Amino acid sequence: FIEETLRYDFTMINPWRTVRHDTVFNGHELKAGQYVMAWIAAANFDETYFPHSEQFDIRRSPNPHLMFGYGVHACLGNPLARLEGRIALERIIAHFSELRLDPENPVQYMDQMGSARLIQSLDILFKPILGQDILDTYLL
Repeated sequence: FIEETLRYDFTMINPWRTVRHDTVFNGHELKAGQYVMAWIAAANFDETYFPHSEQFDIRRSPNPHLMFGYGVHACLGNPLARLEGRIALERIIAHFSELRLDPENPVQYMDQMGSARLIQSLDILFKPILGQDILDTYLL
């Protein structure tokens, strides 16, 4: 679930790069010093690597998404982020049932924040699992 969410709802949209040397890429001349935008989110929908890429599939395997970059540009914090996501999801599932998005309040995103797409509000409806200590339920 976490890996497919990272692939499908990509937050890092468009990192900027500076062209180092004059070159031609895909028929376009690029001059040294020019800024270019790598639309990395599009790679996560490449049908070569992600068949039926428009479909959200929690069983997708392998799932070589680029949420945390790749190679020398890979995020060093990606193992920690994955661990935090897994722990948070396990705790939420253990304490709440009937999780669903609030149909009256759709997800709202912040205005463009540089190269990131960030959630401003995400209203979720749920029921606490009965029998849990109230403090444990709300303090997770």
